[in-house]
Amino acid sequence: MITSRARYALKTMLHLARADSGQLVQANDIADEEHIPIKFLEQILIDLRRAGLVSSTRGRYGGYQLAAPAKDILLLRILRAIDGPVAPLSCLSQTAYVACTDCDDEELCGVRNLMEGAYKASIRYMENTTLADGIVGRGRKMSTNNDGEAFGWKLDDWGFLENFNHWDRDFAQAMAERIGMPDKLSDKQWGVLEYIRSFFRSNGQCPLVFQTCRANKLRLREFNQLFPSGYLRGACRLAGLTYTAGYPTYAILTQYVDGPEEADDILAQFKLDDYGFLLDAESWNRSFATAMTTRQGGKVPLTDAQWRVLEYMREKYTANAVVPTVIQTCEDLELELDDLEDLFPAGYNRGAVRCAGLRPATGG
Repeated sequence: MITSRARYALKTMLHLARADSGQLVQANDIADEEHIPIKFLEQILIDLRRAGLVSSTRGRYGGYQLAAPAKDILLLRILRAIDGPVAPLSCLSQTAYVACTDCDDEELCGVRNLMEGAYKASIRYMENTTLADGIVGRGRKMSTNNDGEAFGWKLDDWGFLENFNHWDRDFAQAMAERIGMPDKLSDKQWGVLEYIRSFFRSNGQCPLVFQTCRANKLRLREFNQLFPSGYLRGACRLAGLTYTAGYPTYAILTQYVDGPEEADDILAQFKLDDYGFLLDAESWNRSFATAMTTRQGGKVPLTDAQWRVLEYMREKYTANAVVPTVIQTCEDLELELDDLEDLFPAGYNRGAVRCAGLRPATGG
């Protein structure tokens, strides 16, 4: 059950989303129309502004407006901004993990096992639901149902196609509409999707974004126009791949790399998933990034340019609860894809995101 603050925050955000583009809405108008106590609303607006969800203008003709289009604001981000961690148990939290003091082994904990499925399902829904989905009477909703079975294809916990072999063009077009790409996919987009799928069939791995752009002769801006949701969350999702299907496991990734014992000792202090991604983003430190780079066969110490990318990604994740896409990272840091490849030759998700202590599905 969400709190009253969260419910009022959602009503406030929906009210702003229904306003005309560029229109500033005053707090008193929101309070009156949404039946929210003004003092309560003022505190909620402060939290929403601090979270970067709304912006405000002072003065007689000032007011509030959304800081981004409604289609780009995740339900998960709003709830976390107001209520904090959304996990029912601290040991399940992605943003505020804390081991239960009365539990000897999480893997054998019955309570955790009972709640994990429900939590993953709710996270999947909230990560695939935007503020635009709550607007009634303003045209087609961006997605009307986030249940994999009702959608027509079975999806995994992160909203990706569960079985690569169940893909067809109808899936790609339907998923495109689901993530906010309502137009019919173009020949260029189909070319990218077919390349990703062909590469996977031949190599058993998802191609790196660098490889995909190079093979299709695309620059970053062109790729962004084709897949504004990003590489993993856009192109790979439409191609029927997810990092759990198209990425090598951590054991396979490192089996031919002789990392120093020191790196292994450091990484042993952290909880990783089967693919070598840090389960608790808050436990990250620079030692982890250095050890992970070493274990993947990269050069250390990391350069200032590499640290700049990692710190940027973590700041964005802390602020938005979403891993920035490769497109967003390159644009904000004024990097070309070739520059990023030089910094993280293992790839964006398999290199930069992993070393930043984040997980691709929470965004990437």
